[in-house]
Amino acid sequence: MRICTIALLLYGLTTHLNAQEMISLRTVPFSVPSSVQVYVESVSDKRLSKSLGVQKKVNGELSELFLKGGASQAITEFYSQTLRKHAGSEPIYLEVHALTVQASKRRMNRGIVNVARVHIELSFYKRQAERKIELYSI
Repeated sequence: MRICTIALLLYGLTTHLNAQEMISLRTVPFSVPSSVQVYVESVSDKRLSKSLGVQKKVNGELSELFLKGGASQAITEFYSQTLRKHAGSEPIYLEVHALTVQASKRRMNRGIVNVARVHIELSFYKRQAERKIELYSI
């Protein structure tokens, strides 16, 4: 599930066309095993800087990138498409420790293309008697 989560976040990051400084997560449902009976109750952004990084505009100016709506809202909406709350499902809580995006070039079939590289550190928790119990980190 760890690699699947990273791959889905990489796939979901797209540039928002009418605001170059904003990045949006594409909220597309993904498949999970039927044994997964959880939903995301909340996402807490623990990063000191909420910036995703810096991009160079066509005119040469640098501009900071931010996740549209903030990381907490965007990640909650992303997971809510698949991990829906229903009777019998358990809440999980996420903490974002790092999230950055960098532009890089890659050789593909049609030559060299620009791609986005994402670095993310997330912790998944459940709560039991007011204590946080870490399920896993990526």
